[in-house]
Amino acid sequence: MATNLNCPCNKGKATPLKNFTDIYVITSDDSITHAALAGNVTSVVMDSNSHIYTIIIKHGKYIATYTMLTSAVVKQGDDVKESQPLGQMKKQGSSYAFNFSLLHGKEKEDAMSNVHCK
Repeated sequence: MATNLNCPCNKGKATPLKNFTDIYVITSDDSITHAALAGNVTSVVMDSNSHIYTIIIKHGKYIATYTMLTSAVVKQGDDVKESQPLGQMKKQGSSYAFNFSLLHGKEKEDAMSNVHCK
């Protein structure tokens, strides 16, 4: 089980999604998402219909997915440092938001228990 991952944004409120393993992070202070840990970017995909980006990063034994981004400042193959900016969160009313999920191998991890947002 991963522990003490940095919040993928400077400040934010993490809310569990319906499946209770992914989290929905909402912030009004910062619209940039950050790497929860150091790792390697394995994929950056933009949906051509919605123009929403998904970034997948291998953090050692863990794989994190950051989605609902309107831009990406990293590309496949990039090595990222902990807290490095990854992209712009999607605007939701007066706030910004994105989804975060975590795998350990092929098993879903409980992101809510492992990510600490202030």
